[in-house]
Amino acid sequence: MKKLTFIYLVLLIGTVGAANCFGAMTSVQSGTDSNGVYFYSVTSGDESLTFGGKEILAVRIPSKEILEIFPTEGWRSAVSEDVAIWFCTNYNARITEQPVTFSLRSAVDAWTTYDKASEIYPAGNVFGSVYFTNGNLYTTYSGTNGMITSENIAGYESFGFIGPIVPEPMFIWMAFLLPLAFRFFHQQ
Repeated sequence: MKKLTFIYLVLLIGTVGAANCFGAMTSVQSGTDSNGVYFYSVTSGDESLTFGGKEILAVRIPSKEILEIFPTEGWRSAVSEDVAIWFCTNYNARITEQPVTFSLRSAVDAWTTYDKASEIYPAGNVFGSVYFTNGNLYTTYSGTNGMITSENIAGYESFGFIGPIVPEPMFIWMAFLLPLAFRFFHQQ
Protein backbone atom coordinates (compact mmCIF):
# COMPACT_ATOMS: atom_id res chain seq x y z
CA MET A 1 0.00 0.00 0.00
CA LYS A 2 2.85 2.41 0.81
CA LYS A 3 4.43 1.71 -2.58
CA LEU A 4 1.13 2.50 -4.37
CA THR A 5 0.72 5.74 -2.36
CA PHE A 6 4.29 6.72 -3.24
CA ILE A 7 3.62 6.13 -6.96
CA TYR A 8 0.45 8.26 -6.83
CA LEU A 9 2.35 10.99 -5.00
CA VAL A 10 5.10 10.98 -7.65
CA LEU A 11 2.48 11.12 -10.44
CA LEU A 12 0.66 14.00 -8.70
CA ILE A 13 3.86 16.01 -8.25
CA GLY A 14 4.83 15.28 -11.88
CA THR A 15 1.42 16.42 -13.11
CA VAL A 16 1.51 19.62 -11.09
CA GLY A 17 5.06 20.31 -12.25
CA ALA A 18 4.17 19.65 -15.90
CA ALA A 19 1.06 21.85 -15.78
CA ASN A 20 3.19 24.96 -16.09
CA CYS A 21 5.97 23.58 -18.28
CA PHE A 22 4.80 25.08 -21.57
CA GLY A 23 6.76 28.09 -22.72
CA ALA A 24 5.56 31.29 -24.29
CA MET A 25 5.67 32.12 -27.99
CA THR A 26 6.13 35.81 -27.17
CA SER A 27 7.72 37.84 -24.42
CA VAL A 28 6.47 41.34 -23.59
CA GLN A 29 8.31 43.85 -21.42
CA SER A 30 6.28 46.91 -20.48
CA GLY A 31 7.03 50.19 -18.76
CA THR A 32 6.02 53.80 -18.29
CA ASP A 33 7.69 57.17 -17.98
CA SER A 34 5.17 58.00 -15.17
CA ASN A 35 3.88 60.91 -17.27
CA GLY A 36 1.25 58.96 -19.24
CA VAL A 37 3.53 57.34 -21.84
CA TYR A 38 3.46 53.53 -21.81
CA PHE A 39 5.68 51.27 -23.91
CA TYR A 40 5.59 47.58 -24.79
CA SER A 41 8.59 45.72 -26.19
CA VAL A 42 7.65 42.44 -27.90
CA THR A 43 10.13 39.64 -28.71
CA SER A 44 9.90 35.92 -29.35
CA GLY A 45 9.51 33.78 -26.26
CA ASP A 46 11.14 30.56 -25.18
CA GLU A 47 9.16 28.33 -27.58
CA SER A 48 10.38 27.15 -30.99
CA LEU A 49 7.26 28.81 -32.46
CA THR A 50 6.40 32.48 -32.92
CA PHE A 51 3.82 34.66 -34.68
CA GLY A 52 4.06 36.37 -38.07
CA GLY A 53 2.28 37.36 -41.28
CA LYS A 54 1.41 40.59 -43.09
CA GLU A 55 -1.86 42.15 -41.81
CA ILE A 56 -2.61 39.08 -39.67
CA LEU A 57 0.25 39.79 -37.25
CA ALA A 58 -1.20 42.18 -34.70
CA VAL A 59 -0.60 43.38 -31.15
CA ARG A 60 -3.64 44.41 -29.07
CA ILE A 61 -3.18 46.47 -25.87
CA PRO A 62 -6.18 47.41 -23.71
CA SER A 63 -5.66 50.82 -22.11
CA LYS A 64 -7.53 53.74 -20.55
CA GLU A 65 -8.07 57.26 -21.90
CA ILE A 66 -5.73 56.91 -24.91
CA LEU A 67 -4.62 60.30 -26.24
CA GLU A 68 -2.07 59.23 -28.84
CA ILE A 69 -0.45 56.16 -30.38
CA PHE A 70 3.15 56.58 -31.46
CA PRO A 71 4.11 55.17 -34.88
CA THR A 72 6.16 52.00 -35.16
CA GLU A 73 8.02 51.38 -38.43
CA GLY A 74 6.34 48.64 -40.48
CA TRP A 75 3.13 48.78 -38.47
CA ARG A 76 -0.12 50.76 -38.73
CA SER A 77 -2.19 51.49 -35.67
CA ALA A 78 -5.78 52.12 -34.64
CA VAL A 79 -7.71 52.97 -31.47
CA SER A 80 -11.10 51.46 -30.70
CA GLU A 81 -12.65 52.60 -27.42
CA ASP A 82 -10.06 51.65 -24.79
CA VAL A 83 -7.93 49.40 -27.00
CA ALA A 84 -4.82 50.22 -29.03
CA ILE A 85 -4.01 47.80 -31.84
CA TRP A 86 -1.05 47.62 -34.22
CA PHE A 87 -1.12 45.64 -37.51
CA CYS A 88 2.08 44.58 -39.26
CA THR A 89 2.39 45.88 -42.83
CA ASN A 90 5.57 43.98 -43.81
CA TYR A 91 5.49 40.78 -45.87
CA ASN A 92 6.97 37.72 -44.18
CA ALA A 93 7.31 39.60 -40.88
CA ARG A 94 7.42 37.70 -37.64
CA ILE A 95 8.16 38.26 -33.98
CA THR A 96 11.86 37.51 -33.40
CA GLU A 97 14.50 38.09 -30.73
CA GLN A 98 14.86 41.64 -32.11
CA PRO A 99 12.42 43.74 -30.02
CA VAL A 100 9.56 45.64 -31.64
CA THR A 101 8.45 48.51 -29.39
CA PHE A 102 4.93 49.94 -29.33
CA SER A 103 3.94 52.97 -27.26
CA LEU A 104 0.98 55.15 -26.46
CA ARG A 105 0.12 58.21 -24.41
CA SER A 106 -2.74 58.09 -21.92
CA ALA A 107 -4.39 60.89 -19.98
CA VAL A 108 -3.74 58.71 -16.90
CA ASP A 109 -0.22 58.55 -15.51
CA ALA A 110 -0.97 56.24 -12.55
CA TRP A 111 -0.41 52.61 -13.55
CA THR A 112 -1.43 49.08 -12.60
CA THR A 113 -0.93 45.52 -13.86
CA TYR A 114 -3.16 44.19 -16.62
CA ASP A 115 -3.40 40.39 -16.78
CA LYS A 116 -5.43 37.35 -17.81
CA ALA A 117 -7.31 37.11 -14.52
CA SER A 118 -8.71 40.65 -14.49
CA GLU A 119 -11.99 41.85 -16.02
CA ILE A 120 -11.20 45.54 -15.38
CA TYR A 121 -7.60 45.29 -16.57
CA PRO A 122 -7.59 42.56 -19.28
CA ALA A 123 -4.45 41.06 -20.79
CA GLY A 124 -2.95 42.09 -24.11
CA ASN A 125 -2.77 39.77 -27.11
CA VAL A 126 -0.45 38.96 -30.00
CA PHE A 127 -2.24 37.47 -33.05
CA GLY A 128 -0.78 35.92 -36.17
CA SER A 129 0.09 32.95 -38.29
CA VAL A 130 2.30 30.48 -36.48
CA TYR A 131 5.91 30.21 -37.65
CA PHE A 132 8.91 28.28 -36.47
CA THR A 133 11.57 30.64 -35.10
CA ASN A 134 13.75 29.71 -38.10
CA GLY A 135 11.21 31.53 -40.34
CA ASN A 136 9.33 28.54 -41.79
CA LEU A 137 5.54 28.64 -41.67
CA TYR A 138 4.06 26.06 -39.31
CA THR A 139 1.58 23.87 -41.18
CA THR A 140 -0.23 20.62 -40.60
CA TYR A 141 -0.87 17.91 -43.14
CA SER A 142 -4.53 17.96 -44.12
CA GLY A 143 -4.91 14.78 -46.14
CA THR A 144 -8.59 15.56 -46.77
CA ASN A 145 -8.30 15.61 -50.55
CA GLY A 146 -5.64 15.52 -53.27
CA MET A 147 -5.55 19.33 -53.65
CA ILE A 148 -4.81 20.49 -50.12
CA THR A 149 -1.59 19.17 -48.69
CA SER A 150 -1.20 21.44 -45.67
CA GLU A 151 -3.02 24.12 -43.69
CA ASN A 152 -1.70 27.24 -42.01
CA ILE A 153 -2.14 27.55 -38.29
CA ALA A 154 -3.07 30.93 -36.81
CA GLY A 155 -3.56 31.80 -33.19
CA TYR A 156 -2.99 34.25 -30.38
CA GLU A 157 -1.27 34.47 -27.05
CA SER A 158 -2.21 36.63 -24.07
CA PHE A 159 0.30 38.51 -21.94
CA GLY A 160 0.34 40.68 -18.83
CA PHE A 161 1.69 44.22 -18.85
CA ILE A 162 1.47 47.55 -17.02
CA GLY A 163 -0.94 50.23 -18.16
CA PRO A 164 -3.09 53.15 -16.98
CA ILE A 165 -5.30 52.65 -13.96
CA VAL A 166 -9.03 53.37 -14.15
CA PRO A 167 -9.63 56.75 -12.50
CA GLU A 168 -11.58 56.31 -9.29
CA PRO A 169 -15.07 57.86 -9.36
CA MET A 170 -14.42 59.47 -5.95
CA PHE A 171 -11.63 61.56 -7.42
CA ILE A 172 -13.92 62.71 -10.21
CA TRP A 173 -16.56 63.79 -7.68
CA MET A 174 -13.94 65.51 -5.56
CA ALA A 175 -12.61 67.36 -8.61
CA PHE A 176 -16.17 68.56 -9.27
CA LEU A 177 -17.11 69.37 -5.65
CA LEU A 178 -13.87 71.02 -4.56
CA PRO A 179 -14.32 74.17 -6.71
CA LEU A 180 -17.95 74.42 -5.58
CA ALA A 181 -16.94 74.20 -1.93
CA PHE A 182 -14.20 76.77 -2.52
CA ARG A 183 -16.73 79.21 -4.03
CA PHE A 184 -19.24 78.59 -1.26
CA PHE A 185 -16.77 79.35 1.52
CA HIS A 186 -15.34 82.43 -0.25
CA GLN A 187 -18.78 83.94 -0.80
CA GLN A 188 -19.48 84.14 2.92
